[in-house]
Amino acid sequence: MIKITITSGPYAGRSRTAEGATMEDQSLEAIFHSLVQEGWHWEIDYSQATPEEAFLWSRQDLGCRCVLALKEGRPVYFQGEVLTDFSNEGVGRLEDAIVNSGKNVTVDRDDEAGLWIGVRGWTQ
Repeated sequence: MIKITITSGPYAGRSRTAEGATMEDQSLEAIFHSLVQEGWHWEIDYSQATPEEAFLWSRQDLGCRCVLALKEGRPVYFQGEVLTDFSNEGVGRLEDAIVNSGKNVTVDRDDEAGLWIGVRGWTQ
């Protein structure tokens, strides 16, 4: 089970839980798409998630946090690089850098100063 809490916007402070890749009638992609589109921030509690849920949600969570940060003009930091380009090309370069790193990535920090993507060992 995943618990997502909205931290900004008109629904700040509200939490919902999800099983698998859905939350009630919404798909995982639809949930994150609406958050990014509205410019709302969120936190996710993975403490009760299955490994499959954590994998599915963390991928979408990281990707959407990157898009939202760049959309808002906040820099994204990854392995010593600072990324600020919100164009399709810029987002693509960020995605390529993460995938080509061969490492497991996490959100280390996400605030008004930017988004820091950390690494936690090699992917298998």
